Amino acid sequence: MSTNVDQTKLRDALRGLAGVAEQMSGLARDAEFFLSLAAEAADGTPREPPAAVDQRRARLLLVDDDDKVLAGLRRMLRDTFEVVTASTLEAASELAYAQRFDAVVSDFHLTDASGLDVLAEIQRLQPSAVRILYTGDAAEAPIVRDSLANQLLADVLQKPVSKAVMVETLDRLIGKQRK
Repeated sequence: MSTNVDQTKLRDALRGLAGVAEQMSGLARDAEFFLSLAAEAADGTPREPPAAVDQRRARLLLVDDDDKVLAGLRRMLRDTFEVVTASTLEAASELAYAQRFDAVVSDFHLTDASGLDVLAEIQRLQPSAVRILYTGDAAEAPIVRDSLANQLLADVLQKPVSKAVMVETLDRLIGKQRK
């Protein structure tokens, strides 16, 4: 099979991908991605690339100051999502600055800050990330209702939450965000 490639077209295509490569620079070393390039048919007519499908696993940042809760959430979600954890606002901020996340789930009560502080920082750093508050006692607090109304939060999950509810909520919200 001949692979006669017009070097100018290839160079232009690679330049166009520079933005994609820049966006992907925060991915983990073993992260998967898919690239589809249009090709020309034998007669020189361009072929349409297949419809884009986002097949990668969604990346989650879970924030809780209780290591046992983080370990349990990681075990619960690791088969479905790529999971990264943090236990402080500072650690979550550093991770969000360096890596891209599809969703962030934060406990309301943290040692160094409120979960709302964490999610506000995520909104600043990654406005497209889905932000979910995970709480045992603050779901009906006025500040939480205001945060939902002002779109700081996409949802609030009440502790304890089942794996089915957590996965369904994340899939639904991440799916809406990716459209």
